[in-house]
Amino acid sequence: LFFEHDGKFYILDWKSNFLGDHIDHYNKENLLKGMNESNYHLQYLIYALALEKYLKSKRSNFDFKYQFGGVIYLFLRGNREGETYGIYTQAVTLNELDKLKQILK
Repeated sequence: LFFEHDGKFYILDWKSNFLGDHIDHYNKENLLKGMNESNYHLQYLIYALALEKYLKSKRSNFDFKYQFGGVIYLFLRGNREGETYGIYTQAVTLNELDKLKQILK
């Protein structure tokens, strides 16, 4: 999913990965481990590149650096109202996006 909030665009992805039976298993350290093991960092970079291409085709003035807010991965099994467990957020830099573009050439 991508959405706009306060003039910035975000990518939101829901994940059903099982990281453990207890809410503490969905803390920041374990989320990072889960992100690494599943190679979700590459996934969100590909999503960001696709979003950039799409928005540039629809909005001639789209500027990734200023209008992209980042990615949000929600690990559903760890989400609790009022808590931060199960929520992974990350910014994507122009440098990272440019590296991916070079690789995909």
